[in-house]
Amino acid sequence: MEVILNFTASHHSFDGMNPHVLLKLFFEATQHHYILYLKRLYEQQVEQLGNFQLRIHDQMIMLEGAKATTETVDALRTGAATMKAMQRAANIDDVDKTMDEINEQTDNMKQIQDALSSPFGSAADFGIVKKPLSLKKQQDTRCFDERR
Repeated sequence: MEVILNFTASHHSFDGMNPHVLLKLFFEATQHHYILYLKRLYEQQVEQLGNFQLRIHDQMIMLEGAKATTETVDALRTGAATMKAMQRAANIDDVDKTMDEINEQTDNMKQIQDALSSPFGSAADFGIVKKPLSLKKQQDTRCFDERR
């Protein structure tokens, strides 16, 4: 009805018009309004689809974050299990034993170095002993300080 009223308002005189032409104009106007209605409907659907696409994109980002979090937690679990296994394998007594062996070998090396650094042969007879470099530096600095 509204279409007919608008149509009649825009065309003031229908008296001399052919009824077929009048009917054709009415259907064209109706069709035009229907096309505009469909256009609005399609535009709304396009907007809805765009919103759905944004939501799906947001969900994909959330899923990627959840996947990264899951992978991180799995890696932490694996690391913790590996450390636990290593701690079971390494007994504290074994560590103490190893440290004792290291200290013993260090003492042996010191004894060897002391034996090699002591004078032997003709140098031992004359009392010629080379002073270690650090001791010589200390004596030089004392002499320098005394001169001041």
